[in-house]
Amino acid sequence: MFLSRNRGFLFLRVPKTASSSISKHLCSKITFDQNDAYSEFAGYPALNVHAVNDRKHEHATLSQFLESKIITQNDLDTLNIYGVLRNPIDRTISMFSHVLKNFEKKDISTYTKNDIIDLGLKIFNNSPMKYFYSKPIKSTEKFTQVYAFLPQTFWLVHNCKPISNVLIYPNFSPYPIVTGK
Repeated sequence: MFLSRNRGFLFLRVPKTASSSISKHLCSKITFDQNDAYSEFAGYPALNVHAVNDRKHEHATLSQFLESKIITQNDLDTLNIYGVLRNPIDRTISMFSHVLKNFEKKDISTYTKNDIIDLGLKIFNNSPMKYFYSKPIKSTEKFTQVYAFLPQTFWLVHNCKPISNVLIYPNFSPYPIVTGK
């Protein structure tokens, strides 16, 4: 999550949609101040966002930000809200690749997409909560969901209304906030 009230935008980090890359880009291009906030990601410490109920908010939704009082209803009404939509098959391959490389320590450079999906499904079937982003959806829920498998609308829609700016992965050219152009 990146929040800049002065610049009038909020960027939601949908899992496996280039959100870390976009976040790194934003950190390199924008000077943040005390009115801004972003969640911890890829070695960058959080700015003005503190964990609530052990949540670091890196992939939180608008409802979760409201519940944690990181944003207000006025923010929802006035900010341009951005999120990324990615082809669901590519997103799943990305998630499985991440697990195979980083947790299973496999060299997947010669694997086909089908190989990655087959291995990923086997791992998920045998141990669904071991590697995948599993956190309570709300602090009051007792069960967990696998975050990376939730539909992208979980982030891109709030109260049955789509967010104001949906970027389509990988074509970010219409959005200078992301491309810097």
